[in-house]
Amino acid sequence: MALSLGLRNTGRGPMPEPMQKARARVLAATRANAIFFLNSMNVNDVVDQLKEGVMIGPASQQAAEIGRQYTKRQMPW
Repeated sequence: MALSLGLRNTGRGPMPEPMQKARARVLAATRANAIFFLNSMNVNDVVDQLKEGVMIGPASQQAAEIGRQYTKRQMPW
């Protein structure tokens, strides 16, 4: 998304305002249409992401475990 907005080097630090606005718009559209929202997660923000409504997120094993504990979901096996 950053490159499509003409932004570079956005991987660290706060998300630039144009990206925040675009992300909020996409998240609102996914909620309105009952579509899962994907966003990367890490151990520091996985619970906040889940609270916000992110339903799918590539994460480390540790972040996934934190997310499962928060949502009380268990692995299917």
